Amino acid sequence: MSAHSPFAREIAQREPLFGVDLAPEGQPPTCGIHWIARRLGATKCSDARLVRFLASLVAEEGFPPPLPHPARGGGIERGVAARSRWLRVAVEHWLGEFLPDACAATLDAAAHADAAREMDDAAAKLTVIDGGRS
Repeated sequence: MSAHSPFAREIAQREPLFGVDLAPEGQPPTCGIHWIARRLGATKCSDARLVRFLASLVAEEGFPPPLPHPARGGGIERGVAARSRWLRVAVEHWLGEFLPDACAATLDAAAHADAAREMDDAAAKLTVIDGGRS
């Protein structure tokens, strides 16, 4: 399920489920392996390694399982795959409960630094054209 699918938008617009806002601060209600990897500071891993790592977290550490999604060739896939989606609020809750405060702050700082580098790289590629627009 894409975070931009009609179903995801409908979920995000509903009242909080059981008192939990599924889309805090206007964010999409779901997240994928790359978002989770950034939160865990595992940004240099391949997709295959991330899938194995997340599957281990689900099996051994109580990490929330992904939402069911269509399997290739039909049926439903319930395991961790490169295209798996998780409820963002469940992942954030697990991270908040699992990680010590100092470690969580370090990961937030690392994610912030990664985002700043990405924005700086994107800004460096902007050019001014005739008329003053980029």
